[in-house]
Amino acid sequence: AFENNYDKKDGNDNPGGGTDITEDDKKGFALKKTVEDASNDDFKFKLTVKKPVGSNSADTTFTYKIVNKEGTAGEAKTVTYGTPVEDIILKHNERLVFDKVLLGSEVTVEETDSGKYTGQVSSSSFNGTAGTTNTGFIGDQAGGNFVEFLNNKQTATGLLVDNLPF
Repeated sequence: AFENNYDKKDGNDNPGGGTDITEDDKKGFALKKTVEDASNDDFKFKLTVKKPVGSNSADTTFTYKIVNKEGTAGEAKTVTYGTPVEDIILKHNERLVFDKVLLGSEVTVEETDSGKYTGQVSSSSFNGTAGTTNTGFIGDQAGGNFVEFLNNKQTATGLLVDNLPF
């Protein structure tokens, strides 16, 4: 008996073209960073991608590229499925784009250092389902797979003890 063990992959192996997430970027997965005041600060992210449950693929790794705000893609970085990557750094209008990744993979992305800003997911889509979540399964439906983080300036709160009269 013949058993078909094909696991579909998708992604964008040649990202570029400005600051916006493109339709080709969304075929795999894209993560975009936007900062309210367009600062040039660094923001750290933790990314975990788990291989699809029941996958028969021999692939144990996938790759991604960081696209700067001029739209130029950097070098491809290889990641092992299931291993968290905790040193991803993005700046305003930069994005991370997956090359070929197994569809059905579960992606979780967290901002681990937002500095003087408050960060949140402004929009996301997994397998064509829009929302504001940072975790989902990569699919091939219209609308694609992406997460956009927006950081706003944090307003100062509290009392400065040094300014008290006594």
